[in-house]
Amino acid sequence: MTKIVTVVCQRCGQKLNVKGADNATSGTVTCPKCSNKLRVTFPAMNGGGGDAAANAPFEDKTVYDKTIYDKDKDPQAAQQPQPSGQGADETELPPMSGIQNPGLILFNGQPLRNTKGELNRLLVGQNIIGRADPSSPANMQIPTRDVYCSRQQAIITVLRMNNGSLRTFIRNYKNKNKTWINNVLLQDGEEIELKNGDCIKLADTIVYFVDQ
Repeated sequence: MTKIVTVVCQRCGQKLNVKGADNATSGTVTCPKCSNKLRVTFPAMNGGGGDAAANAPFEDKTVYDKTIYDKDKDPQAAQQPQPSGQGADETELPPMSGIQNPGLILFNGQPLRNTKGELNRLLVGQNIIGRADPSSPANMQIPTRDVYCSRQQAIITVLRMNNGSLRTFIRNYKNKNKTWINNVLLQDGEEIELKNGDCIKLADTIVYFVDQ
């Protein structure tokens, strides 16, 4: 017995129909369009199936919704998904483009500032956030004493959409330090969209994202 859950990628809007055994609870799948990792939670159902079914890889049970993404008509696209951050309706500008956006990171209730004391706003493109250090390449440096917070803890990517609106995403940097969003652990390779007021925990350091 199987159950099907439909999920939509927050990044590119791709819809996926994911199949799971009757006792499957949760897992992750990869969006074929932008390679974003998506969490899938299955509703509880009665029935057997055993632990093997519950732990089965969801990647092998994913059916793409052909009303949005028909890989039979476009096999080349199915084999070569678009790079992360470049969905059908968005355009990512070059990293560190210098274009400012209203996004701010708050630490201890105050927005981060640069060495000149000016507000350190997120830039359109890629922003590295981490513990402040003279040798750190991060452009969003947090003045924390938390030694478990890496100098390059996470990457915050700001995208400018075709309609001019901005969307902000976060993913963990390539390190072993953990990052939580609203007390939910950010999995390796997972990228989620930030909303106004979201709590970001970088190891033991807590900051907030505000869109203003």
